Amino acid sequence: MNTEHTFSVRGYLLIFAVLTALLVATIGVSFLPLGRLSLPVALAIAGCKAVLIALYFMHLRSSNRLTWVFSGAALLWFGILVTLTLSDYLSRTWLEIPGK
Repeated sequence: MNTEHTFSVRGYLLIFAVLTALLVATIGVSFLPLGRLSLPVALAIAGCKAVLIALYFMHLRSSNRLTWVFSGAALLWFGILVTLTLSDYLSRTWLEIPGK
């Protein structure tokens, strides 16, 4: 049974335009004096771009639930790895962390 969902060229061009606008927004944020908010804003924009790429260009939007489960598991595993790496890096006493 082949229930392949197709996405139109117009849809791909729309997603491309949105990704380009998010790229311009990322560049614009880099020039704004946001202080400590620069990194979270840039990461939020990058997260939006990653979601759009996964949903449309990797065809996750029209895939079955098992693919969604494995994508979620991969994202969870990535979060675990980042958390463990940061906990190791931030717990080292020989690093000079400002404010501690």
